[in-house]
Amino acid sequence: ARLAPITSFANTPYWPDLNNLSNMVPMPANLRLGPWLRLEQALNSFVSKQGELYVVSGPLFLITEPLTSSNSLAALNPAAYYKVVTTDDAMAVFVFPNNLTRAESYCGHTSSLSDLETMSGLTLLPGKKLKASKALLAELGCS
Repeated sequence: ARLAPITSFANTPYWPDLNNLSNMVPMPANLRLGPWLRLEQALNSFVSKQGELYVVSGPLFLITEPLTSSNSLAALNPAAYYKVVTTDDAMAVFVFPNNLTRAESYCGHTSSLSDLETMSGLTLLPGKKLKASKALLAELGCS
């Protein structure tokens, strides 16, 4: 699965770069065709009505021991996937375990930025003063 909804960039000058640089990751079909897809559709709908959104997404690997050549390939698959969605002043964070069913709602998988940063070991959106937003969640279909 691609981590970015690259159809949003079709027929733009960014298409070749995004197509070459976008990450492909193994993603279970139930997640890819269920909650992940429905969140992408909600993001596209928001953008078509409201304007710009900024999205950071990626895989989460829960590595508990050093990687060696004896590790199985299954251990190298992501344990979860995330999307951080922001406007100029609001934020919503989603974390999706890799074992979700296709019918599960993306709305039930919100998280905080600090929890995501702890899980990933990353510092996301440094210097930004964004707050989690119930209004943004509502705009994305989560009441």
